[in-house]
Formats: sequence, C-alpha cells, structure tokens
Amino acid sequence: MTDALVPVVQPKPRLLDQVRSVMQSHRYSRRTQQAYVAWIKRFIFYHDKRHPLEPPFCSSTRRSSRNPCRGWTTSCMPTPQGDSPSC
Repeated sequence: MTDALVPVVQPKPRLLDQVRSVMQSHRYSRRTQQAYVAWIKRFIFYHDKRHPLEPPFCSSTRRSSRNPCRGWTTSCMPTPQGDSPSC
C-alpha cells in the first residue's frame, strides 16, 4: 500500500475572522477590534442572519412592528457586478 499525499483544502475564513485579520493588519487596537466585531454581530443577528441580497422574508415573526415585509430592499444596494444603486 502506498502513502499518497492528499491535499488539504483549507476552508475560507469566516466573516468575523476576516474582519479581525484586516483590522489587525491596519493596526487597530484590540479594544477597537472587539467593539467593531460586537457591532457586526448585533447587526447580523438583528437581520436574522440573512444576507442583504436575499429577498425579504414576510412573516408574522418579523421584527418590524408596522409592516412585516418592510426591511431589505435591494433597489438601493450595489449589485455584485459593481453597478451603482438606482435610488
């Protein structure tokens, strides 16, 4: 039996790990990094862990009190192709 080398595929770093890495490369203080990461976590959890380009999720469990479908709008967001928003 031969010992074949199997390439190890490294997973892509997660978002907050990428944020920390960039902030460390720009020499932000540890406390500033913690504050930014905490803000990003709150933002993500407030929006139900969804990507901003996903369509809105209309449900009675939506956090908006006036309109359950109000929330994400992609009309004012730049597209992945780099097109400018139309708002």
